[in-house]
Amino acid sequence: MDLALTLPSFVAGTDRAMTLEWCRRIDDGPFSSIAVGERTAFHSHEMVSTLAFAAAATERVRIIATIAVLPTHDTVRIAKQAATIDVLSDGRFTLGVGVGGREQDYNALSTPFRRRFERLDEQVDQMKRIWLGEEVIDGVP
Repeated sequence: MDLALTLPSFVAGTDRAMTLEWCRRIDDGPFSSIAVGERTAFHSHEMVSTLAFAAAATERVRIIATIAVLPTHDTVRIAKQAATIDVLSDGRFTLGVGVGGREQDYNALSTPFRRRFERLDEQVDQMKRIWLGEEVIDGVP
């Protein structure tokens, strides 16, 4: 069985040195993956930046977003960020997506909470098309 360990990115006082130490120990240890979650209206490090940091600080373990609250993100940007982390980590990235359950995260980003399920479905479809190189926005390949 594979085991993942979540970085303490929600813990106040977590800094570069602590995050780097966690990444190195996870990469050296029995774990198969490093996971990073996402909250906006709560003390935490920003998820995508933390994922990129973990990818750069490790060689062996998978890097997992657990979970990106997709409806709070711009679809094209998160698709590009995910693809970039995957390439720079040599294919070790997994993007876990969901809708989250905390309305305050949506309010902090002026994103409609009540449309989150519909928006998630739309975004997943768009992201798949983006990664296939299909035109998602008129005139933009």
